[in-house]
Amino acid sequence: MSAAPLQGLRVVVCASGVGAAYAMRLMATMGARATLAEPEGGTPLRREPPFLPGGQSALFAYLATGAESRTVEPGTPEFGALLSEADVFIDDTPVADRAALGIDEASIAAAHPQLIHVSVLPFGAHGPKAGWRGEEINVLHASGEGFLLPNG
Repeated sequence: MSAAPLQGLRVVVCASGVGAAYAMRLMATMGARATLAEPEGGTPLRREPPFLPGGQSALFAYLATGAESRTVEPGTPEFGALLSEADVFIDDTPVADRAALGIDEASIAAAHPQLIHVSVLPFGAHGPKAGWRGEEINVLHASGEGFLLPNG
């Protein structure tokens, strides 16, 4: 039996939306050791309906499959230690909020030069729309697919 393609890879994820959490799920499915770094109170994905019997979000249950969860805030020494052990950092924190948390590109590159920093934002981290917020439906329609397939 062959090893999983990403076995041995360590991934830390800050995800409040589906895109970054789905990237985490895919990497965990391929064998990476994925850790979801959640703020106190948990990621907003834990509160997304529909809910399974027992009250857990079905969306969160799906996206977090194969990942471990740790309550740790970005910018803390514990978060820095977590990143020091990682190979990949996946983040969907808005660009404007990153510097205050110490997770902007420059800070991450200086403190963790070995780390691959993946930014998962609806309109990218650079460019005229980088500050725009959006959900999956906004991205679908902004890409043109919503125009081409208006009825699904």
